[in-house]
Amino acid sequence: YMGRLMSGENPIVIYLQSSVVGALRGLIGLPIEHPFDSLKTKLQSKLDIKRPIFKTMIEVYRTQGLKDGFYAGFIPNSVRVSIKNIYRWPLMLVFPSIYRLFIKDESNVKLIAGLSIAAMETYIICPLERLKVTLMTKTEKVSLSTLLRTNRMNIFSYLYQGLLPQFLRQMLSWSTFLYFDQFFRDYFRKITDTPRNKDLPIVPLLGVCFCVGVVNTAIVYPVDTIKTIYQQFEKSKHAQTGGIIETFHQIRQSSGLKSLYAGYQVRIVQYMIQSLVTMGALERFERRLRA
Repeated sequence: YMGRLMSGENPIVIYLQSSVVGALRGLIGLPIEHPFDSLKTKLQSKLDIKRPIFKTMIEVYRTQGLKDGFYAGFIPNSVRVSIKNIYRWPLMLVFPSIYRLFIKDESNVKLIAGLSIAAMETYIICPLERLKVTLMTKTEKVSLSTLLRTNRMNIFSYLYQGLLPQFLRQMLSWSTFLYFDQFFRDYFRKITDTPRNKDLPIVPLLGVCFCVGVVNTAIVYPVDTIKTIYQQFEKSKHAQTGGIIETFHQIRQSSGLKSLYAGYQVRIVQYMIQSLVTMGALERFERRLRA
């Protein structure tokens, strides 16, 4: 720490800069990412993996329009994205730097850092995720203020509906992202002979984004779908009784395991959009912090 201060690279400044960059990245990219998120959530709520994505887009536009069809839930989602990117970018730097003092393997450092961040942020973003998913899957005209007013007597239980699948999703998402991000970055650096003090060229970086996106989606998406089932506007029959394991078995029996991947193609595209900016910027901040 003192060495970096003497060299002019104050870690606190790096953390603050990463926080600002993270918040701006989230807000700038949100108008593009939100329609993908909305479409993915609608497909998940139907549990129909055979449903054509383009046909669904046309149906949503015809029946709900652009605003209610693709930008429903934009307000809670923008708040969620702003808050999480303010704290998560510094944490993606802080936790690994701490764990490197005790753990030598970089992949394990990223894995444990991901689990730590997930445990912290679940309780912060669950209420905003609940409102976002509810508005995205609404089947009638209803506003954010109406939802909050209608459920004011049991607001806590309403906002934290789906907390357990949200927690499991965050744990899986963070651990796989940071672990496989490091794994594929190292792999593409090796095959392209790119040194660690240089940015990956755009084509290998796209390769990293795609590989991490596919792996992350394969592991996380079923739990994300179950989270959507718990948090959607009209409570699903699968989430009426029992816990997450029983919900999983009910979906498997009625719709098949493949239904848990409804809309996965949209998620991969969305993930690549998010990762393209995140990975490059995160790598530069990490190099500055470790210099």
